[in-house]
Amino acid sequence: MSQSAHTRRDVLKILSVAPLVASRGLSAEQSVAPAVLPPKKTRLCLVSRHLQWTNMEEAVAVAAEAGCKAISWTVRLGAHILPENVERDLPRAVDLAHKAGLDTPMLITALNEGKSARAEAVLATMRGVGIRYYRAAPFRYDYSSDLAQQIEALKPRIGSLVRLNEKYGTTAMYHTHSAYGNIGGGVWDLWLAVKDFDPEFVGRLPRDDVVLQVGRFRRTCGAVPGVLRHCSRRRGTSEHAGDRLR
Repeated sequence: MSQSAHTRRDVLKILSVAPLVASRGLSAEQSVAPAVLPPKKTRLCLVSRHLQWTNMEEAVAVAAEAGCKAISWTVRLGAHILPENVERDLPRAVDLAHKAGLDTPMLITALNEGKSARAEAVLATMRGVGIRYYRAAPFRYDYSSDLAQQIEALKPRIGSLVRLNEKYGTTAMYHTHSAYGNIGGGVWDLWLAVKDFDPEFVGRLPRDDVVLQVGRFRRTCGAVPGVLRHCSRRRGTSEHAGDRLR
């Protein structure tokens, strides 16, 4: 006679719920409450532009040694990944990061509307390597013209990018950067521009959310010496390296 796969403890558990199952007409499997999943931990991403003095392999090594858990690759002119090479270089960059144990949850891009250069190539490639989110480039004010009208005029441009995001399953995040002339520095103005669109495809990226700027990195992450050690080997001193990363 074959032995049962159930232990005595398993049988007692099943019997203990049997009256409740019978009274409700449920199976034993249905009667078990679903497990509560723990909340996802926040991932601090080192933006690759702060490591622009490296190649992709070195950038991954620096980020890993510094104790970062993720890297946000930059796809734009002058970055590790040029838009014209995104189909070739982004999969390689993501593979290098994953082999080093780093997540790649988002990109930094120059995209801000549907007709941005190589927009579809960037979105298709990032989705192909499992990345949904990307930082969109900011719009800028013309202070000689009516500001409210400028915000209103942004909506069709944002809408054209939203349509591409719907096509590729991606999400644009406009950065709330406070640099002079940037729309979004006050947050409320960018909200007026994006509030009527589906947040599944477009939203705002607060400066202290998701992307970790190195100035704040120094104050919040004890792994910074790892970055500075790598910098100092190439730049002479840690002080110089710190200035380079600002």
